[in-house]
Order: sequence, then structure tokens, then C-alpha cells
Amino acid sequence: MEHNKDDYRLSYVRLNEAMETEHRPRPLSSAEQVFLQSQTHPFWGASWTLEILGCLTSILFLVAIIVVLFKFDGRPMPDWPHGITLNALISVLSTVMKATMAFVLAESLAQLKWSWFRGGNKLSDLALLDAASRGAMGALVVLFRFLPRHLVTFGCLVYVIASAVDPFTQQVIGIKTRAVHAPGLSSIQVCNASKYTDYSEGAGPGMNNVPLSTNGAIYSGLFQTEAPNSNNILASCPTAISSPGYGVPPQVQISATECALYFCVNTYEARITEGVFSETQTAVATSSNTSTSWTVLTDDFSITPDTCYSNGTRFEKPYKNPEDCVYQVNWLSRLAMQNSLFPLMEGKGSLFMSNRPSWTPGTAEAIYGEQGNLTDITSMFDSMSSSLTLNARSKVCRASVNGTIWTVQPFVHVRWKWLILPGALVVLSLIFLVITVIHTRNQYIWKSSPLALLFSDLSVDSPTPLKSSPTLRSMEDTSRQMEVWLESSAEGVRLKAVPT
Repeated sequence: MEHNKDDYRLSYVRLNEAMETEHRPRPLSSAEQVFLQSQTHPFWGASWTLEILGCLTSILFLVAIIVVLFKFDGRPMPDWPHGITLNALISVLSTVMKATMAFVLAESLAQLKWSWFRGGNKLSDLALLDAASRGAMGALVVLFRFLPRHLVTFGCLVYVIASAVDPFTQQVIGIKTRAVHAPGLSSIQVCNASKYTDYSEGAGPGMNNVPLSTNGAIYSGLFQTEAPNSNNILASCPTAISSPGYGVPPQVQISATECALYFCVNTYEARITEGVFSETQTAVATSSNTSTSWTVLTDDFSITPDTCYSNGTRFEKPYKNPEDCVYQVNWLSRLAMQNSLFPLMEGKGSLFMSNRPSWTPGTAEAIYGEQGNLTDITSMFDSMSSSLTLNARSKVCRASVNGTIWTVQPFVHVRWKWLILPGALVVLSLIFLVITVIHTRNQYIWKSSPLALLFSDLSVDSPTPLKSSPTLRSMEDTSRQMEVWLESSAEGVRLKAVPT
């Protein structure tokens, strides 16, 4: 005969047993069970105190993360003692937030495990739901076994996504760099609106010479130890007068080259990047009030550029304050330069043997070249102008202009969008706790405690004794064939199983 769980069985009992049965309490109805539990638990939220505190703690630490990030956003990386970094602090706050959030989710899922059997479900679901409350992997398995319409699915989904909190919080902090002012002053030597004065007395009146340092710069330029075109004064050596010599053989050519050195005002843009100095010449001014007339040879002369800079401000002609943009040269400095250079430019060469000329003095060879063909004269004058310019800027004028030191500084850049998921998970865990508390308000609150199983009495409603092998595999197979109800009565709570 086929068995149905709604059928009734006819049996006989002894009279004394029937009398004892009359004194046993009858099972309570559903309404009586609700009333009994409402009398037993006057405040159904009292059993969720730790979970409520955990939820508040996760919210508090989320707020702490936001406050810390807001404080350091756009600021330099903090230099804390013992090598503690901002990332380490955020990691600690995130770990506490995640731990309390996981505790709330786990306990809520554990309570829903008991609520699952209020309407009768497979006994094997007990193991799945218990595993879901113990870790993200168990919750992930439940997501594939239960329908999305169940509250358990919502809690498991939040639990699984919560495992990604750490990577997201680590992505919140980014590091960028920017140029900032560094402490200290930088300076560069210039000849800025100061009179160029560079001469020594010499042996007598009109015999002024340049000082020893300038004389060294002249020799450096003559022998081209200074790189050409590096901060050079304007120099020009135009070509080309040549003709057959008078009274010499026709094959011998006589040639002349005119070269000139004169004062000018150069404008530079200079910078030091990563410890390397670089400089760019932006303008050259040669216009002056000098004259070759003997009446003004003993007067100072001045050079006036079309554009000048004073205290970081650019000025154009006509100048309101000419003294800031007029560069003067002492006439004795010009005389001393002439007296020092002219003797070095005079000399003679002799050719005793073919291709072996000799020069007197030695500086004549630097001017005319080894073969006397003037091949190096242009580069020599470039080198001399460069050497004299450096000497003027570093040894003669002795003026300096202060600059600003810039350095690259790392700063905190908060990428707030990466904080959306952690914040949403905290809110969802709070919502899940509230729904779970409301859903189980008329139930006993056991959560993850194993005592509920130890004290429960599994009653199997079957005409034949249910026997199962003690192996885990056998118990799992048997549990899949049993539907279980969680029943409350005056005698307590028990699990009632019915084989399917």
C-alpha cells in the first residue's frame, strides 16, 4: 500500500496508557505558538545586540576611511613614525570594517537557516545554509543552488561581493606628482644694470691692462679651451681682402681679415633641471652710444637693449626708468682690453722649410693657424668671446639674481569612485540585518549556535524505522530524501522529518 503523509493509522493502546495520554499536553496550534514566543521574548531585538553593534562599527569605520581620505586628498604623503603609511592606515580601517560586516552577514544567514525549515524543506539544505554562514565560498555555492527570490540569496550575494572590499579600498589611494617650491634660495651671476669695470693700473697713464683673471680668460679663448658659442659676446670676422704681394713672387698671396670684438647685452633664460644647468640666449643688444672720436674716448659709454628685465618685470622702450635698463661700460675697461689684446694680435711667421712655419709670439699661431691660412680664426674669436663673457658674468660684475627652487613632490590623489562598492556593501549589510530581524521576529534566535541542534529532537514521521549508514555520504543521501519542519510546542522546539 502506498503511504501518504496525510493518512491516519489505526492502532490499539492499553487502558492505563490511554489514561496517561489524557494527561499529556496536546500540540499547540500556530497561533498558540506565536503567542507563547511573544510571551517568552518580550523584546525580539535584544538577541541581535552584537550584530547591531557590528553594523554600527562597520559604518563608523567607513566614515573614518572617508574622513582620513578627505583630509589627505591633494596633500603630500604623510611622514609618520616607524614607517607607517597612509595605505597601511586605510588597510587597517578597511579590515575592521570588512570583519564586522562579515560577522553581521554570517549571523543573519545563520538565523535564516532555521527560518528555512519553518515551511518544510530538504534536510540537506541545513548543511548548505550552515556552510553559507561560515564563508564566502559556502555562500557562493548557495547562490547556484537556491532561487533568487529567497532572502538567503540576497544575503549570500552581499557576502560574496564583500570579499572584494580589500582590492577596492587599495585602489582608492593614488599617487601623483607636482612641482612645488622648495625651501632655500637659488641664484645666478649676471651683469644686470651695473657698470662694467674691469682694469688694472698698468705701468703708467694710458697703459692700463686687464686684471689677471681676465687675462687668463683671454688666453683661454685664444687657445680655444672654451667651447665656441657658449654664452658668447657678439663676434664677427667678415672675409676677404687678398691680392698678389708687392715685391714678392706672383704665387704668394697677401690677404687680410678684419675681426672685431665689442660689448653687447645678452638676455638669457636659465634653469636647473634635476641638477643640470641649461641656458638659452633669447636676445642680443649691440646698440650703444660709443664713438671713435678722440674727444669721447675718455667717456663711459652705455648699451641700451630694446627689451630689458628688472626684478622679474619686462620693460620695453622707451623706458620710464632708464637707469634700470641702461648698461654702462667704464672707458678705462675698454682701454685696458685694447692694451691687453693688441700685443697678442701682433706677430710674425717664418717658413724655413716647406710646410714647417714658425711663429713669434706663440699666440700668433693660434690666430693665423699652423699653416698660416687663417682656418681657425673664426672659431678662435668665438672661443675668446665665450671665455670673456663667462669671466664678465662670474668675476667682473659679481651681481646675482635670485630664483625659485622647484622640486617634484608626490601627493595623495583620492579616487573616490573606488569607494562606492565598499560603501554600498556596508549599507546592504545593514538592510539585510534589518530585514532578517523583522523576518525572524516571532522565532527563537539561535543564529550560528550548535546547541540548537544538540537540544533538538529529530522526529521522523515514518511507518518504518529510518536507518542510515553512519558514513557522511550515506547521511547526505538520506537527508536529500527528507523534508523537515521546525516545530515549536509547549515541550520545546523540535525538527520533524517526513521521508519523501
